Formats: sequence, structure tokens, C-alpha cells
Amino acid sequence: MDAVRIRFWSAPQLAEAAAVLRIVVVAWADDWGVPADAVAVDCAAALPPAAAMRGGGEPWRECWRSSGQEDRADSPRQVWCDWEPTLPAALARMVFPSHDVLAPGAELSSGAGDAAFESLLGLVRERCIGKAATRSLLATADPLLFRRGSGALRVKIGLGGGAELARIECLLPEPVVARLLGVGPAQATPLAALGALALAPLVSNTPVRLCVEAGSASIGAGSLLSIAVGDVIRLDTPLDGPFSLTLAPGHIACHGYIGRVDQHLALELTK
Repeated sequence: MDAVRIRFWSAPQLAEAAAVLRIVVVAWADDWGVPADAVAVDCAAALPPAAAMRGGGEPWRECWRSSGQEDRADSPRQVWCDWEPTLPAALARMVFPSHDVLAPGAELSSGAGDAAFESLLGLVRERCIGKAATRSLLATADPLLFRRGSGALRVKIGLGGGAELARIECLLPEPVVARLLGVGPAQATPLAALGALALAPLVSNTPVRLCVEAGSASIGAGSLLSIAVGDVIRLDTPLDGPFSLTLAPGHIACHGYIGRVDQHLALELTK
């Protein structure tokens, strides 16, 4: 049976992962003139809540996979990303406030928000999986990432506030989270063999019912229908032979001879 890797992150580790990513986003915000207090990063276990953008069965907008030499085939570093379609436009309004750079009634070019967005996404991706990465579009995440104990995290990056809130959601598998925290990936450790269990103390006070079999006989169905009080049925046990002591029908524990103790029948064990 294959061992399964299980990893749970503590609350301090979740806070540390969020702090690491917030440093990246704040650095981006500083470069693009967005106030640092407009940045919020939240990390939680990758359990699919009802309000989540994407789950295991729906494609995410992008998936990036590390193509570096240090990447391992059994634990590839990947990151899935998703965002609202209006995100680039929201970033453009944050980076280039219309009352500062535009005449009344003018609109920003879509390229303004696209450049800011690609810069932000690139920094987050580089911090998570490194510079060497390949991209796939509309990629579906493995549903196993959403099982309890997978070690995967959902990361929500919020920028701005109120109606101008822009949000990016990322799915980070356990190897990526381990890289962010500077710890080794989870190892599949086989369970140790169970030691011998002393059963005698556990069953010593359990009552056991014993039965003594006098013997058996075989008769025809017609004879069975005609038997009456006073008839004698011959058993297969010799008169001087031992009787069987059974724990359950068909399970003989030992043999012995019938005797008497006070006013009760008794069995003297012989083997």
C-alpha cells in the first residue's frame, strides 16, 4: 500500500506565508504608486468553500509550472491563478487615478492596467516557483489538492477597497508553500509495525459458556416422525468413552469423563 503525504500548516505558518507574499505585493505597490495599506493577503487551507472562485473541477485562468533543474518530478512546483475580468481595469484606476492624469470624460488605455497586472502576477509567480516557468491556460487543478491534509493553500490578494477592490486568487500546492516557508516538503513516512498485544489481561474477566456433548445419532425422517415417549435413541459415544467439551457448536476445546460433584454433574478433563 502506498504511503500518502499529509501536511497541515499551523496558524503561525499560515500567517508567515501571507507575510512573505505581502512583502512581494507591497514591493510591487511601491513601484506602481499604490498605497501599501491598500494591500491585503490572506492564506487558508485549500478547502473549496462555496464562495471560492474555482475548485478542483473548474479550470483556472492560468497555471504556471516550474521548469527549473531543481524541480522534482514527484513534487512539481505549480501555482494556479484566477481573477475577475475587471481586474486590469481596476488596477489601472489605482495606478493612474483619472483626476490626476486624464481630462474629464477621458478613459485609460487597457494597456495601462494590463502592464501593472502582468508585473504583479510575475512577481508572485517568481516568488512561488522561480523564474523558469511554463504557462498553460484554463488549467484544471487536481481535486486531491482540496482534500484535508493536502498541504495546499488558497491565497487571496486584495488591492484597494470598497467598490474598487481588486482580487487575485491563487492555489499553491504543498511543495510551493514549503518553499515559501523555507521548510522541506512533506515526506511519505510508512507506519511502523504494531507491537504484540497482550490479550490475556483484556479477556481474563470475560465469561465463556461451556457445553458438554453427550453424543449424536442419525435416524431417518420417518423414524423421527414416529418416535414417542419411552423410545430409546442410541448415541455414537461409547459408554466408557470421553465426552467433548465445546466452546461453540463444532469447536471442541477438550475431552473428559462424566462424574459428580455434590449434587451436580461434572466433567474430569483428560485431554
